[in-house]
Amino acid sequence: MNGSPIIVCREGALYSILKRHEDWGIESYDLVAPPRRFWADKPTRRPAVEVSVDGRRIQVVPTPAQLVEALPVDDSWQASSKRSLARLWAYYLLCEDPQRRMDARPVATLAHQVSLVHHIFQNDALRRVLIADEVGLGKTVEAGLLLNELFSSKPGLRVLYLAPARLVDNVAREFDRLDLGFRRWKAGESDARLSDPRIVASIHRAVHPRHFNDFIQTGPWDVIIVDECHHLSDWSEGGGDPVEKFRLVRELASRQARGMRLVLMSGTPHQGNPARFKNLLNLLRGPDEEEADLTGRVIYRTKEDIRDWRGNPLFPSRQVNEPIVLDLGLSYRTWLENIHQFYRPAPDSVLGQARQRATSWRCAQALQWAASSPQAGLGFLVRQAIRNRWTLRDSVLAEALASLRPYRNGPPDEKLEQIFARIGAEVRRQVAEGDIEDIEDELPDGERQSEEERTAMEALIHEGIRVLRQAANEKWRVLKEQVLDPAGDEKIVLFAQPIETVTALAHYLEEVTGERPAIIMGGQSDLERRAEEDRFRKRAGPRFLVSSRAGGEGINLQVARRLVHVDVPWNPM
Repeated sequence: MNGSPIIVCREGALYSILKRHEDWGIESYDLVAPPRRFWADKPTRRPAVEVSVDGRRIQVVPTPAQLVEALPVDDSWQASSKRSLARLWAYYLLCEDPQRRMDARPVATLAHQVSLVHHIFQNDALRRVLIADEVGLGKTVEAGLLLNELFSSKPGLRVLYLAPARLVDNVAREFDRLDLGFRRWKAGESDARLSDPRIVASIHRAVHPRHFNDFIQTGPWDVIIVDECHHLSDWSEGGGDPVEKFRLVRELASRQARGMRLVLMSGTPHQGNPARFKNLLNLLRGPDEEEADLTGRVIYRTKEDIRDWRGNPLFPSRQVNEPIVLDLGLSYRTWLENIHQFYRPAPDSVLGQARQRATSWRCAQALQWAASSPQAGLGFLVRQAIRNRWTLRDSVLAEALASLRPYRNGPPDEKLEQIFARIGAEVRRQVAEGDIEDIEDELPDGERQSEEERTAMEALIHEGIRVLRQAANEKWRVLKEQVLDPAGDEKIVLFAQPIETVTALAHYLEEVTGERPAIIMGGQSDLERRAEEDRFRKRAGPRFLVSSRAGGEGINLQVARRLVHVDVPWNPM
């Protein structure tokens, strides 16, 4: 290469000559770029090596030695040397910055996020990994940083990010801020096709019978990320009884080529069932791997573990108070006991294992909803009746619907036909998509209700209506006296699971304070939700925000330092 250029410029970017070619008198060059982080003014997706570039499309750049030989009149060797040393020092800093803390990013990254990505890339065994960081530590950003690193070396990777339907938009927004170029695939608002290389997809939609087989055929994917992976359930010892979400991920992972990546993410992966958790971990086992190979593939950190870039605690210490146990009277206790008697499963000898688990799950949800509030327990029973094809001709159902008004921000005098239609639509959507966060989870279809069961359910609904009339606000009065009033004027976030509890508490707070609290619940548009968040964050805004599980992700509520779990914590600590 005697006499050939060493450093050249092409379209504003610097390259070194890797190899020179000559074909029929036309010169072309293979070019190699220095680290883009050092030379580029902004991120670029150009490859590090470009081959067969026409020599007429490059400009020769003087080498450092050539620059020293011909200094400008107003320059000196000393000044030029200082500038060169400064550039070399900057280059050294970048080379010694494996965590890329010096990169300018559109999203502020934290030490624990960058260190996690660095740890995963330094351990080849972590191509399959469960990130179990506590809720609020930014697992979506961690996934985005991981993908950004992968795309910097292999822009053509096919990546599938599976998330609950309610999180798809939030994840897509975060990835847009990182300039990752993902499309959304969800019910109603898709801009992606299954053939696209970068998709954030609703797992609820993917497992629907209309889409399941087509979705399985989309692979193989180079990277699969599953958010909220605790929804992947297989309850049997050793596996063998997976729900559709579990089966979908297992099938997609089995089609990946050796060495590809599977990332599971959840702040609460265990859920209290050892067999279920073990089956989840087995998704991380690659072909021919043993159980011992799973060692180190679960990354779990709490807020107490997290430090900033200077080694100081990032989060303030937390005070977690003991739960307040309420006794709302004999009639309420009797109603809960009757609900348990109605839904409790028969002995194993009567039901098969699969139906036994389904019945146990239904019983647990019924009690959870009824214990949250009388309104929620009655709402659960109403939806069960609608699932069993009850109509407004059933007088007890009509009376229960009237007792639940206003339902999900409907008017207090809403016609029974309208509220019946709205709840029926929710039930059908939950069966089809499973993406309504503040009613009970999708429940397996049972056998047709017998006359005896129908009579027993009528009695339960009648009993629930009486309990509601007797103790509708008793829980909220205790909450106000023992928790809310002692906090003075501080802003407070209150979480509950069922929609009926959220709206009942919100209406009570409005009655006693004269101000409507901010409300986050399922079914809101992004615009409506942001408006409620903005209202709460304003200094002169409402003191209380009441949220269902729909507000468990993607919302910045740090304006308040007090959190009240009205029923079961959505984020167990």
